[in-house]
Amino acid sequence: MSIVLETGFKKVWTRYDRLPSKENFRRYEKIITTKENVTFRITIDFFVREVPYKIVKGWNVVEPSFLLGLYSNIHSSDKCWAVQSAIKLLNKNIDPLDREELVAVPK
Repeated sequence: MSIVLETGFKKVWTRYDRLPSKENFRRYEKIITTKENVTFRITIDFFVREVPYKIVKGWNVVEPSFLLGLYSNIHSSDKCWAVQSAIKLLNKNIDPLDREELVAVPK
């Protein structure tokens, strides 16, 4: 959490913060503007509980299928193209980690 806060992320309250759940959910966001004056909002959602993970490039990364299961409970996953892309990849038995489809804005 200290790294997130040190890099300019701020706590964002959502409608889900007060709902009963097995997960302790927290959202942090940061807005950046590029040299070309394009603004992006970066959102990080934290689900605090014991979760299955694997180590990727030195980072603990939540198993994608488990993470998508959490999103189906408290996220507008039907409107999120990254979530939809990850679901399609998993349905094809393709690991969505490090895939261009999750970061490329659909045309």
